[in-house]
Amino acid sequence: MTNEQPKDRNYVSTSRASTSAEKRKEYNTRYYASHKENDVSASTASASAEKRKEYNRRYYASRKVPKVRAHDVSQSDILISSIERLPLRTLQTNIINQMTQVTKDNGSCSSNGILITQTPTDDSTPTATLIYVIDEVMPEISRGIRIQPRTLLPQFSEVINQPSIQHENIEDDPYKFVFDGIPRDHRVLKERSPCPHCGAKLFAFEFATFCCMSGKTMLANSQIPDELYHLFTSQDEIGKLFRQNIRAYNTNFSFTSMGVTLDNTMTNMRDGVYTFRAHKGIYHKIDQLVSRDGTPRYLQLYFYDPDTELDHRLQWPNLDRSITEILTRVLSTNPYVNAFRSLAELGPLDNYRVTLNASVELDQRVYNRPTTSESGWHPNIPRQGVLINQVHSNDDDINEEMEEASTRSGRTNVAMREYYCYKFQIRSTENVLLFGGRLLQQFTVDVYIKLETSRLQFCERNQAKIRADLYQGIVDCVNAGEVNPNRVGQRIVLPASFIGGPRDMRRRFLDAMTLIQDDGKPDLFLTMTCNPQWPEICYNLKADQIAQDRPELVSRVFRVKLEDLKEQLFKKHLLGEVKAYVYVIEFQKCGLPYAHFLFIMYPQYKIINPDHYDKVVCAEIPDIRTLPKLHELVVKHMIHGPCGHLRTNSHCMQGDPKLCRFRYPRQFNEQTTQRDNAYPLYRRRNNGMKVDVRGHTVDNRRVVPYNPRLLMMFNCHMNVEVCSSIKSVKYLFKYVYKGHDKQVIQIDQKDQHVVINEIKRFQDARYVSPPETMWRIFSFPLSQIYPAVLALQLHLPNNQMVRFRDDDIMSVIIDRERDKRTMLTAFFETNSVDESARQYLYKEFPKYFTWNGGSRRWNRRLRKAQRGRIVSANPAEGERYYLRLLLSNIKGPTSFEDLCTVNGVKYTTFRKAALEIGLIKNDESLSQRLAEASLFQFPDSLRRLFATILVFCEPGDVRKLWNDHFDSLSEDHQLHCQSVERVENMVLTEISIFLQSMGKNLDDFDLPNITEDVNLQSTGYREIQEEYGILVEAEHLCAKDSLNFDKKIVFNEIMRHVNNDLPGLFFIDGPGGTGKTFVYKALLAEIRSRGLIALATASSGAAANNMPGGRTTHSRFKIPFNLNNNSMCNIKKQSRAAELIRLSKIIIWDEASMAKRHAIEAVDRTLQYIIGVSLPFGGKIMVMGGDFRQVLPVIKRGTRAQIVESSLRMSPLWSLMKKMRLTIRLSTAVTPLKILPH
Repeated sequence: MTNEQPKDRNYVSTSRASTSAEKRKEYNTRYYASHKENDVSASTASASAEKRKEYNRRYYASRKVPKVRAHDVSQSDILISSIERLPLRTLQTNIINQMTQVTKDNGSCSSNGILITQTPTDDSTPTATLIYVIDEVMPEISRGIRIQPRTLLPQFSEVINQPSIQHENIEDDPYKFVFDGIPRDHRVLKERSPCPHCGAKLFAFEFATFCCMSGKTMLANSQIPDELYHLFTSQDEIGKLFRQNIRAYNTNFSFTSMGVTLDNTMTNMRDGVYTFRAHKGIYHKIDQLVSRDGTPRYLQLYFYDPDTELDHRLQWPNLDRSITEILTRVLSTNPYVNAFRSLAELGPLDNYRVTLNASVELDQRVYNRPTTSESGWHPNIPRQGVLINQVHSNDDDINEEMEEASTRSGRTNVAMREYYCYKFQIRSTENVLLFGGRLLQQFTVDVYIKLETSRLQFCERNQAKIRADLYQGIVDCVNAGEVNPNRVGQRIVLPASFIGGPRDMRRRFLDAMTLIQDDGKPDLFLTMTCNPQWPEICYNLKADQIAQDRPELVSRVFRVKLEDLKEQLFKKHLLGEVKAYVYVIEFQKCGLPYAHFLFIMYPQYKIINPDHYDKVVCAEIPDIRTLPKLHELVVKHMIHGPCGHLRTNSHCMQGDPKLCRFRYPRQFNEQTTQRDNAYPLYRRRNNGMKVDVRGHTVDNRRVVPYNPRLLMMFNCHMNVEVCSSIKSVKYLFKYVYKGHDKQVIQIDQKDQHVVINEIKRFQDARYVSPPETMWRIFSFPLSQIYPAVLALQLHLPNNQMVRFRDDDIMSVIIDRERDKRTMLTAFFETNSVDESARQYLYKEFPKYFTWNGGSRRWNRRLRKAQRGRIVSANPAEGERYYLRLLLSNIKGPTSFEDLCTVNGVKYTTFRKAALEIGLIKNDESLSQRLAEASLFQFPDSLRRLFATILVFCEPGDVRKLWNDHFDSLSEDHQLHCQSVERVENMVLTEISIFLQSMGKNLDDFDLPNITEDVNLQSTGYREIQEEYGILVEAEHLCAKDSLNFDKKIVFNEIMRHVNNDLPGLFFIDGPGGTGKTFVYKALLAEIRSRGLIALATASSGAAANNMPGGRTTHSRFKIPFNLNNNSMCNIKKQSRAAELIRLSKIIIWDEASMAKRHAIEAVDRTLQYIIGVSLPFGGKIMVMGGDFRQVLPVIKRGTRAQIVESSLRMSPLWSLMKKMRLTIRLSTAVTPLKILPH
C-alpha cells in the first residue's frame, strides 16, 4: 500500500529522505569496514541493527526531522522507537488530526502514529514507515487549565484531561527538563599552597592575609610537653580515654571555676551531637585560698603536696589515675602552678587572696619564681570568691607571646582577635588545640565571649558619643521615643556599629528594603546549609574526629563553599542573571552554619509563571534508575522530617495539637500552581515514588523544594523557593534579618524611670555556639547586600557631628572646614560646582557619585552603582522631618537656603517652603510619608506613626488619610480576619491607645467610630451576654408546629441529640425553596428558649443575616485567610470566643457546601483543641446545610477537578455526617424523607 507524498510543511520531501538514506548507507559501509568483516553473522547483524536504530534516533533528533507519511507499511517494516513526550502545557489540539487508521491482515489498530523514513540495507527504493506509540489507557485525572506561554491568564475553554502516567523511564517524563544539565559529580575545591609566611593551610577563596596578615602577625610557637602531646594525639587506649573526658580533666586542673548557662538540650543529647551552646556570658571565679567545707577544689588543690593533691583529684568521677599523674607532672612547668605551690611556705592562708596584674610592662618571661607584682596575698578575702575580669589578657598568656612576636615583626601590638585567629590555623606543626574535641568547643566559646565583652564594654563606656550620634541623625531610630532628649539618660544604647546587634540587623533590613524600591520584589529564596560530610572537612579531620570537634574547620569550609556558590550564581549566572541580592548567615542549634539568600533577577530572567517555576525548582524524588546520585542526595538532604504521625516528637512539631510548623506533609499536585501572596504549590505527583528515611516510608509530599543542579554541585541541603508571588515582602526580609538565635524576654516598661540597658538585654537574650564563635573570630561577614546601600546623613544647618580631641583649641575646631563637611553639605557643594549633578535627588546621588570618607567629598562614580537611603525622620521631629521631605523631592539644591527658596522667595522654615511648594498641601507629604513607611515598617509601627501624624502634624483631611492607607495600617489584622468592619475596629482601637498616650482621643479627629464589638475597654464575656440576650421571636418559636413531614423528621432527630446531650454531625441537603432556613430558625428558637446558646453561622453574609444572631463563619471562628491541611483557627484556648464555643449547645453552619473543606477541617481541629474532646468538632452538635447543585467553593482560576477536590464532600468528615435531604418545597405535598447512605 502506498500513499501520496503530502505537501504539508510538516513533512519532508522524497529527495530529502533519499539523502538521509544515502547517509545511513554510507555510515553502515564505514561501520562494517571498521570491523574488517566481509561476512556478517546473524547475531552480529542483529546487534548492528540495534546500533543503527540508536544512530537513526539520534540523527533525526539532531536534525529535527519532521514526520513523513508512509509509502508502504508491512508488519516487518514497523520500527519501534521511544518518542519523547512533549510537556502537557504545550500539547496542541490538532493532535487529533495526526491520528492514522491502519488496517492490517489480522484486523485494525487505531493509535497515534509518528511517521519516519526507513532505508533498507540493499539498494532498493527507500520507503517510509509508520511508527506506532500505543499509550496504556489510564484513569483520567484533571491536569488543570492550560497556561499560554509568557502569560498567567488561563484559557478556560481549553481544559484538558490527560492520563496520569506511571513513567517507566525518565525519557517518558514530560517534566524531565528540570534535570537537564546537572553535573555528574559534586564540586570539590582545589588545594592551595600554604601561606609562605606562617605555613598555615589556605582554602580556596581565602585571602592571603587571613592567617597572619601577610606576615605582620608572627607569634611564638607554643612548646607542648611530649607527654601532653601524646595524650592529645595518640590512638592508644589512654589517649582515647583522655579525649573522651577532656572537659572533666580540664575542670579538675583549672585554677578558677567557670560559670556559664548552657543549652542543656544540646549538651545532654544521647542520640545527637554534643554542642557547647552558651547563653548569656561566661564567668571565671577564683575561690578563696582555703576551702570552706574541707573539700579543696580548683586553685586550692595546688597548695598540697603532689601525693595529697593526687588523692583529692581522684575523688572526681571518671578520672583515670595514670592520666591524672601525667597531667600533674606536665603542669609542673607552668609558672602559675609553681607560684601557687610555693604559697604553702607562707603558713595559714585564711587572710590572703590572689589578684592578677594586667600590666603589659611586666617581665612575662620570668617563670622560676613568683613576684609580688604578678601575684599577691591580701587580707580580708571575700568568702564567695573573686570574679576575674572577663577580658583579662593573662588568662591565655597572650602578653608573653605578643611581646616576643613584636620583636620579630616590628609591630607594637596584636589585636586579641588576630591573636586567636593566628592560633586556630592548621599548620604542619601540630596544634594540640585542634585535638581538643569538646574542650575546643568550650574554649572557642569562651574566647569569643571575651572578645564580644570587650567590644560591649567599649560601647558602654562611650554612651555619650553613641547617643550624640543617635540623636543627630547619623543612625536610624528604632522607635519614636528616642527622639526625646529628656530620655537620653534612661537608655544604654547598643549602636548599629556592633555587628549582629538589633540595630545593625534593622539597618540591614532597611538597606534591603531600599533595593525593593529600586529593583522590585525578590524572585528566589535560597537556603544553603553546611554538610559536615563535605570532603574538604573529612580530609582535614584527625583520627577519631567528627565535624563537631572542629568548629574552626566547619566555619572555614562553609565560607569557601559559600563563596563558590556566589561565583556560580552571580558570575556564571547558573539560575539567570541576578540584578540584586542579599544574604545572611545564621547557625543551627547544633552549630552548623546556613545562609539565606534573596535574589532579584533582571527582567529577562524573571520567574513569572508555573512553567518557569518548573525549570528552576523541583519537589519530587528523582528516579533511582536514571539519576542514582541525585536520588541519593535528595533522600539524604531534601526530605523533611519525617514528622507528623510518623514521628510526633520531631522538633518541628509544635502547638496543641502538635502540627508541623513547616506544614509537612504537603499535598500531591499533578502540576505546579501559583497562589496569591504565598509560595507556589509545586508539582508533587503521586507517581508511586517512595523511599525509606530514618525507618519511615515517605513520598513526594515530604520533599523540600530544590534545584537539581545546585544540589548535585554542592552536596548539601539546598532549599530553593520561588517567592515572586509573595506580596508582603517585608515579612520575608524580616525573617532573613531576624538576627541572633535569641530567648524571648518580656520587659515591663510601666515605670518610665527604669534604665533600659540594650547591651545587657542583648547579652541575656542571645545564644552562641562554637562554629559561630569561629566565624566571628575569623571576621567572616555575617551578611552582604548587592548593590551596596549608603545611609545618607540628615541634619539641620550647623547641627552636624564634629569630632575633636580634649586638648584641641575650640577656635581651631570651628575653623576646620573638613570637620564641618558632611554627606549633606558636600552634596550641596557638588551641586554648586557641577551642573550635571543637579539632575539627581539626594537619595539618587550614590548611583552616580561615590563618597570619599577621607576627603569628605563626592566624586564621580566610574563603576558599580550604589543605592542611597536617607536616614529616617519622625514627623514629631519637626524641621528635620520637613528637611527630609524637601530633599526627597527637590533635585540639585546648592544649600539649605536654596531648599527654603521657592519662586525667588526665601522662607524661614523648611515647613513653610514645603507648604509653598505643595508637598504638604492637602496632606500629600503626610500621605507620602505613610506610603514610604509602609514599605519598611510593620503595621503596628505604622499605626503608631499614624497617631503621631494626627497629633503633631495636624493633617487637614484626616478621613482621606485614613481611607488611603487603611490597607497598610490593617495588613496584619487582614491576614487573620475576613470581616472588614472587625478589622477596622481593631485598627481604630490600637490607634486610640496611641492617641491617649499622647494626650488625645479618637473623638478629636475625623475618624470612624469604634463599635462595641471589639472595644477593648469593655470587660467580661460580652459575646456570651450578647448570645444570651438574643430575642426569640414568637413566629420562630411556633415554627416547629408548622413543619411538614420531612422537616419534622430533621427537627426531631437533631433535638433528640440536644435533649440527650449526644454529639452529632448532620448535613441537611436540599435545593432552594425546600425550607432549610425555616428549619434553622425553628431549631435556634427552640434551643434559645430553653436558656441555651445556639450559634448561627453561614459562609456568606447574606445567609447569616437570614438567621437571628447569625454571623459569618470567618467572623465567628476566625478562620485564617491562607489554609492548608494543618490550619487552625485564630482562637486562643483561654479567649472569650473559646469560652462561648464551649458553652454553646448547637452550632448551625448554613451554605457549608460553598465552604472549602480546609476551612471546615480547620474549625474541626480548633473545636477539638479548645474543648479538649477528640470527637468531630469537639463533640458539639454541628448542623450543616447547603446545596451542592448551586455554588461550590470558589477557587481562583481553578479547574473543575480542583473545585471538586476543595469541597466538603472530599473531606474525611463527610463520611461521618448523617445526611438528611429535604425534597418537599413549601408549596408542594408531603412526601417521605430520604436518608442518604453514609
